Amino acid sequence: MSRSLSKKALLLVLGFWLLPEAAAAGGTPPADPITAEKIKGHVYFLASDALEGRYPGSKGFGIAAEYAASQFKASGLQPVAGPNGEKSYFQSVPLAKRAVQGAVEAVLRTRGGEKVFAGGDLKLFTFEGLPEEGKPCPVVFAGFGIKEPASGWDDLKGLDVAGKVVLLMMGAPEKGGKPVLPEAVHKIYAPLNSIYRKTMAIREAAAVLFLPNEDLIKAFESLPAVPESPQLVLDDNEAGAYRIPALGFLSLGLGQAIFGSRGLPDPAAVGEGRVPKGELKGVELSFRVPFKDEKLETSNIMGFVQGTDPVLKDEVVVVSAHLDHLPPTPDGRIHPGANDNASGAAALLEIAAALASQPARRTVLFVLFSAEEGAIAGSRYFLARGPFPQEKIVVDINMDMIGRTEEGLQAERAQYVLDADRVTPALTGLIKDVNSRTVGWALKFEHPLNLGDSDHRVFEALGIPAVNFYTGRIPDTHKPTDTPDKLDYEKAAQIARLVYEIAREAAGRDSLW
Repeated sequence: MSRSLSKKALLLVLGFWLLPEAAAAGGTPPADPITAEKIKGHVYFLASDALEGRYPGSKGFGIAAEYAASQFKASGLQPVAGPNGEKSYFQSVPLAKRAVQGAVEAVLRTRGGEKVFAGGDLKLFTFEGLPEEGKPCPVVFAGFGIKEPASGWDDLKGLDVAGKVVLLMMGAPEKGGKPVLPEAVHKIYAPLNSIYRKTMAIREAAAVLFLPNEDLIKAFESLPAVPESPQLVLDDNEAGAYRIPALGFLSLGLGQAIFGSRGLPDPAAVGEGRVPKGELKGVELSFRVPFKDEKLETSNIMGFVQGTDPVLKDEVVVVSAHLDHLPPTPDGRIHPGANDNASGAAALLEIAAALASQPARRTVLFVLFSAEEGAIAGSRYFLARGPFPQEKIVVDINMDMIGRTEEGLQAERAQYVLDADRVTPALTGLIKDVNSRTVGWALKFEHPLNLGDSDHRVFEALGIPAVNFYTGRIPDTHKPTDTPDKLDYEKAAQIARLVYEIAREAAGRDSLW
C-alpha cells in the first residue's frame, strides 16, 4: 500500500485519528455502545467518491487503510508483529494485475502424438496458478471434485494432484436421478458457482478444468475465451503460499480428445461409482497463455486485543471483513461499495472498539482484508503469512455486506448467516444460542442460490470454523448505485452487536469445538 497521501487526505485521516482520543479526554465512556450513527459515519467516509472505490493499489484504498489503522490505534488495539519483528497495523500483500494478451493454447500429448488446441477449446476464467509456460503436466480425473467424507463421499481420497491438471465433472453426483449426497450438501455443489469451492479443496493442482456437460456444451461458444478485464492475482511464489489453480472449461472436442477411446465420463456412471478416478496414463497437457503483470501495492489492516487467560490467550478468534471494492467504470463512475463492503468494515471498527474496552479470555484479532473482490488474495496471504499460526485460530467471523436486506425478507429485515456448519455444527449452535440471548435478529442459515462467497471460504478450506454475515442478493451490488444513502444503519448496528456478542462468547468459553 502506498504511504504517499495528498495533504488534504492526510489531514482528513489525522482528524479521524485524533477524534476518538479527544472524545475520551472529554469524559466519554471508553466502552461506547455500537450505534447506527457511528457506523453511518464510517460508511459515508469509506464510500465517498474521494476514495475512488477503494480498489487495491489505488490512493483511495491507501486512505481507507490509514483511516482503519487510525481507528484501531485510537481504540487501543495492538499492532501485529511483522516478519522481521516490527510492529504495524499493516500487512503488505503482494499483488499483480494480470492481463492476457493473446490466444490461449492447450497442447495435448497422448500416446498417439501431440495436438494443439488453439483459440476457443479452452475457456479460462481465472489464471493465477498457470503452470510454467509450455510445461507438460500429468492429467488426473477426480470425479466431481467433492470432498465430503462426513457424508460418505470423497473424490480426492488417495489422489495426488500436486502440480497436475485436474479434470472435474460439473455439479454433484446423482443415482437414478436422485442426489447421492444429503440434500443440504447436494445444494452446495449442484449450482455452477460451486466450482470455486471445489477448486479451493484442490489448490495444489496446476489447473482445474471442468468437463463439458449438456448445459455447458450449449453455452460454450458464448463464453469469453479469457476474462475481458485484467485480473488481480496473488503474487506470492514462495513455499507455503496459498495459491489458487487456474480454472477453465473444456470444449467437447478437447474433452473427447483427452479421454480418447475411453469416452467422456458419464455423469450417472460417476455418480454411481462406476468410473475410476486417478491419473490418465500417457496423457499430458501444457498451456501457452501470453500475459503481462503489473505489480500492485496493497495491505491487510490488522489489530488485536490480547486475551486475559494465561492459557487461552494463545488461541485466536478472528473477526474479519474486506475493505476493498472496485475501480471506476470505463466512463469514470465510482463504485462506492457502501454495502459491499463499507458496511462490514464500519461494523468491524466499532466491534473492535467495544471489545478492546473489555478484553476476553482468548485473543481477538480484527482483520480488514484487501483484494477480496475477484481474488480473495488478502485472506489467502494472511493465512499463509499471518502473525498467528493457523492452528491457533479457532474461528473466523466474517462480515461481507450487512447494511441492506434481500427482496422477500423485508418484513423481518433478515440477515443471512452462511456456512457456520461447514466445519462444525457447533458454530451454528453457538450463533443461535447467542442470538436468542442477546439481539434476537431474524437469521437465515442457507441462501437459496448458494450465494455468499467471501474471505471466510479460505478459513473453511483449511478446516477452521468460519461464518459469513451476508445481506443477500441486492441489485446494486458491484454497481455505482451501491451508495451510503440506501443502507439500513439500524440493522447494520444490530448485526454488529450480534457479531460482537458472538466474538465475546467464542473468546470466553472454556472449550469451543
